Amino acid sequence: MLSRDNFTWTDITVQAFDRLKTLMSSTPVMAFPNFSQNFVIEVDASGYGIGAILMQESHPITYISEAFNKQQ
Repeated sequence: MLSRDNFTWTDITVQAFDRLKTLMSSTPVMAFPNFSQNFVIEVDASGYGIGAILMQESHPITYISEAFNKQQ
């Protein structure tokens, strides 16, 4: 699946991907912030993009992932 053109999107894969997105962005996966506790930020970057996760007590609060453009 890592090779170019080795994966094809079908109705089943689209449904599975949409379900995964829903599960990953709803409770209990995502937690509400508690401002009386410390936050942890994990950041990872490469030559192609950057990603970060804001967490408390090992539970993700929010995340961001962005690809770099040519200027960046």
